[in-house]
Amino acid sequence: MIERHGICQNFCEVPDRMDVLKWIAPILALGLDTLFMAVGLSLSGVQGRVKIALVFALAEALMPALGLLLGRTALSWLGTYGPWVGALAVIGVGVYLLFEDDDEVEGLQKKARLTGWALLFAALLISVDELAVGLSFGLAGLPLGWTVLLFGLQALLFTWLGLTFGKRLQPLLGEAAEKLGGIVLILLGLWMVWELF
Repeated sequence: MIERHGICQNFCEVPDRMDVLKWIAPILALGLDTLFMAVGLSLSGVQGRVKIALVFALAEALMPALGLLLGRTALSWLGTYGPWVGALAVIGVGVYLLFEDDDEVEGLQKKARLTGWALLFAALLISVDELAVGLSFGLAGLPLGWTVLLFGLQALLFTWLGLTFGKRLQPLLGEAAEKLGGIVLILLGLWMVWELF
């Protein structure tokens, strides 16, 4: 586990190998979910790609930060049960991604322009998964700074890729690939449970 030292706690420490894997797996898994959403928007002919990518990146960076802070607070209440709850939260998000329907993406595809409140609502809607993962990160004791940075970069990259290359990526992304993110999170959650024994 990462130990914290004053103001440098969020960025200066080098995470150990286990912590890096706990970051990379959910970041890539949720990145796939973001990519599918962005490809769907691209195929609908949505306009303002750069603005959408930036707003989505901001939402997907702030939501795990909020979840992480809530997780740290909950950790003080849950004590030794905190890591168990965090692992179950990761499994829960994985199951959600595995069985989620495409209604939210289809709803967004009907809008030729995402602006104002509609854009903000869409960004919050697609970043709910990050809130739950951030909660589990807080229960695992991972640092806030790196979590916000990595989730934000992931969202910016995958949203931009999906919006820019949607027509080229769509044939490559089948239904099985769409569920890959959920499978990765479930396996990560099970691994976190295994570590607790």
